[in-house]
Order: sequence, then structure tokens, then C-alpha cells
Amino acid sequence: LAHRLAQTCVHMYWRTVSDLAPEITRFTRNGLVDDKGSMHNILRPETIESLFLLWRTSKKQIYRNWGQRMLAAFYRTKTR
Repeated sequence: LAHRLAQTCVHMYWRTVSDLAPEITRFTRNGLVDDKGSMHNILRPETIESLFLLWRTSKKQIYRNWGQRMLAAFYRTKTR
């Protein structure tokens, strides 16, 4: 269950060009729908923290790989 939930969170990030999840996404019968007025990301760390905890408890490399890709997207983001 934890792996599938983390996988859903990670895929919300990877659906965008920037690899950063939009602030608001809705789950519908037809899949995920992004709120067009909320396509920004305020650099929340919760998903990366969850991946770190999953890696610490399972030692599965996939969680480190996912976290590294997400961190790279944060580093590429320019702030004003």
C-alpha cells in the first residue's frame, strides 16, 4: 500500500514538463485533472520525505532514484 501511494505521488510530479507537481490536482473517473489556475509548485517536501522514509525502512533503491529525480527538478527551478 505504501509503495502504491508513493508511486501515485511521484507520478503527479512526472506528469508535468518541469517534473514538479501542480499545487492542485483532482482525481476523477477519467484520471487526474490539473487545476489550470494552480500549475505552480511551492516546493513542498512531503513526497521526498516520504520516499526517504520508505527507503530507510525497505532499503529499496527505487525510492532513492525517485527522490533524486524530484530533487533535480527542485534544483532546476528558478525562484524570483
